Amino acid sequence: MDSSGSKHREHEAHHKSIFSGWKSLCNIAGMSSVFIVIIILLDIILSFVPVAVTPEPGKGAVTEWFKVFQYNWFFGLRGLGLLNIINGVLMVPIFLALNIGLRHKNKTWAALSLILFLIGVIIYITNNAGFAMLNLSDQFLNSTSDDQKAVLIAAGQALLVQGEDFTPGSFPGFFFISISEIMIALLMFKSRLFSLFAALAGIIGFTLLFLFTIWSTFIPVFYNVAMMVAIVGGLFSLVWYILVSRRLFQLGSTSNQ
Repeated sequence: MDSSGSKHREHEAHHKSIFSGWKSLCNIAGMSSVFIVIIILLDIILSFVPVAVTPEPGKGAVTEWFKVFQYNWFFGLRGLGLLNIINGVLMVPIFLALNIGLRHKNKTWAALSLILFLIGVIIYITNNAGFAMLNLSDQFLNSTSDDQKAVLIAAGQALLVQGEDFTPGSFPGFFFISISEIMIALLMFKSRLFSLFAALAGIIGFTLLFLFTIWSTFIPVFYNVAMMVAIVGGLFSLVWYILVSRRLFQLGSTSNQ
C-alpha cells in the first residue's frame, strides 16, 4: 500500500512539474471544456424545439434556409455550424494544454495533432456559410425583383456547396479536426497524465463522431441510423470533456505548488 501510494505521489509530482508555469493555461483550458459541455447540452435541448428544425444536410433548398433565417437568425446560424465554430475556438486552449502535458510522451505526435487541429478549425471557419447566408436572407427578404432574387438564390446555393455542414464542402475542416482529436485521445491513452477511462472516452467518442461525419457526408441513406452513431459518439465525447476539464483544473490548482 505504501509503495503504491508513493509511486502515485511520484507520478503526480512529475505531472505537476510538467505544467510548472502553465497554471493559467490549465485553468483557461478547463473552463473552455466546461463551456463546451454547456454548449453541447444546449444544442441537445434545442434539438427538441420544433422551430429549431433545419433542413437535412445537403438536401435543403436555399429558400428553405432563407425562411429559417427569417424566422430566427440564431436557429439559422446554429443549423449552419455556429456552435461548431464556437466549440472550435474553445478547443484551442484545450489542445495547447494537452500538447504541453503530453509532448513528453511523443513530441512529434503531440505537435502534429495541434497543427492538424488548427488547420481544421481555420478551414472550417473560412468555409462556413452561416453569416454570409444570414446576409443573403436579409437581402432576399427585402428584394422586389425576380431577377435579384434569382441571383441571391444562386449565391446562396454556392455558399451551401462550399460550407454547409456534413457536405463535401465542409468535410476537409471536419476531417482535420476529427483526426487531430483522435490522435490526442490516443496519446492520452499512452500517458498517465489522464485516466484510462478519459482516454477511452475520447477515442470512442471522436471515432464515432468521425464515422458519422463520413456517413452523413458521403452516404445519402439511413440518416437516422447515422444520427444514432452521432448520439453515442456525442455522449462519449461529453464524458471526455468533463473528465479533461476536471483534470486540467486539478493541474491548474497544483502546478505551481
